[in-house]
Amino acid sequence: MKKILLSLIVLTTVHIQAKAGLAPELLFVGQGGGFCIYNNIQDAIDLANLNPFVDYEIRVTNEFTRFENLTITRDLTIKGGYSNCGFAQLDSRLDANRTVIDAGAVGSAVNISGSVNNFNMSGFTLSNAAGATGGAVVISSAGADINFTQMTISGNTGLAGGGIYMTGEDLDLTLSNTLIATNTADTGGGIYCSSTGNSSTVWLNDDSGILGNVANGKLFANGHGGGIYANNCNLWLNSGEGGVTAFHLVGISNNSATNSGGGIFIYDSTLLTQSVYPGVINIDNNIANSDANTTGDGGGIYAENASIGLYKMFFHDNRVNAGDGGALFMNNSTYRSSSTWTEYDHCISNGNQECNLFVNNTALGADSNLGGAIFMQNNSSGYNPSTSLRARFINNRADGGAAIAIDSGSTLNLQNSYFIGNGNNGDDETDDFNVIRVRGVGSEIDVSFSTFANNLNSSVFAFFNNGQARLNKSIIYEDTAINEVVSPADSALFSFSCSLFHEGLTPGPFPGFNNSLITTNPGFVNPAAGNYHLNFDSPAIDRCNLSGLSADVEIRMDFDADERPIDIPDVSNGGLASR
Repeated sequence: MKKILLSLIVLTTVHIQAKAGLAPELLFVGQGGGFCIYNNIQDAIDLANLNPFVDYEIRVTNEFTRFENLTITRDLTIKGGYSNCGFAQLDSRLDANRTVIDAGAVGSAVNISGSVNNFNMSGFTLSNAAGATGGAVVISSAGADINFTQMTISGNTGLAGGGIYMTGEDLDLTLSNTLIATNTADTGGGIYCSSTGNSSTVWLNDDSGILGNVANGKLFANGHGGGIYANNCNLWLNSGEGGVTAFHLVGISNNSATNSGGGIFIYDSTLLTQSVYPGVINIDNNIANSDANTTGDGGGIYAENASIGLYKMFFHDNRVNAGDGGALFMNNSTYRSSSTWTEYDHCISNGNQECNLFVNNTALGADSNLGGAIFMQNNSSGYNPSTSLRARFINNRADGGAAIAIDSGSTLNLQNSYFIGNGNNGDDETDDFNVIRVRGVGSEIDVSFSTFANNLNSSVFAFFNNGQARLNKSIIYEDTAINEVVSPADSALFSFSCSLFHEGLTPGPFPGFNNSLITTNPGFVNPAAGNYHLNFDSPAIDRCNLSGLSADVEIRMDFDADERPIDIPDVSNGGLASR
């Protein structure tokens, strides 16, 4: 009788009824009486279920930890983080406030199923879930738009998606100011998303982070996607920050997988960043093959049959153990970059220092591990012929291809890039055989307007099984003549035009061939301080024109926001201006 009476009170006197179509009816959960007549969130949800044609918003205080497992089968908004019932009535709360839901290590904290079109949740911490499928959140409502704002989802476990498990068609999950942290699953430690036909999407917005999650592969020896596992599920990353540090609180940071994709594993999916996003996306300190006793590739990202946007990415300190691709592994995948797309231009113009920066990434192990920064195989390439990558590669390490390894018919077009310090003459964990390794018939890299300096590898370029490279209007300056330009020497698979080289043993008849030049000093301003601009008297200034470039390549601005080729107004040709 008491429960019936309470329901009648709620239906007749407690709901704050606003004008139809303008605002939902409000239900309050908390202590202290007054409007807060519900002790449990699920009780308020059950009341809302009795009135399917009425919109409801449930507001919950954070006076104590709530031990609940919520079931959502209708459109609803649930807001937590209110200090007491009075603040809930006023809709007044601090952004940092959270109401804690502890799932009691039994099932999920929030299960969204049935006829849900729109569900919004904010101001909660979801923890201690242990789902038979997903961990803290399970989403299976086809066509649903799910929005989590100012949330923390941490310390949960599941078979797939320790933080969030979503499967079904046309799902749209948006995370804003939300952290998915320290969750564990067999696959997709933080998030698991699977659909068909690329019909579902995950958005990471507004200072959100996928942090410290683990795909451990213990149940089915899968272990893919420490941070995110996406199968036919598109990812939009619009949250991150610059700076090399051991742990970021946004972006994709410090996740690990016992197999592939320490940070992200994407299959038949796209990974992009919105052009209006002004910053960079940090992919850092992630580890693939974290137990070092299985197989695994792609310390930061593993992409298979996928398309990935490379224009605002910042990869640092990612690692793969006994595998390839310290930062990025691409298998039959495409990169979208910056020639016909202008996102990299926007990134530079916004003053970011880490646009497409690959630094301190490593592929290491007992065998020959390749691609300290990038490994490409099985016909991976640009999204279209004019797609070229502009990037900086600093202090990346691997046995072969300390910066880049290209294999089995893959192609890479690179311009306005530089390679600094990718190697240490084999003096530590990696062999440092070459900076760029190209292997296999049809495998090719085309490099223009780029600088290689102080990489300390046996050679800059190495070719195996008819891999090829073309170098245009670039500088190669290494420590000594023992750090060769090309291996094997005088390889016919290496073509070049109008470039400066540090030694004359390779690659062919010098000097003056194709307007190229041997020089012991390319005239860097201050290489010891990392300044590889050119002094006023550099022999590289005013040396080259546009001849010899691929007709497919559209030339864009460099890291200094200068569009190549550079010709300084009011300064005569002949090397008389600092650049």
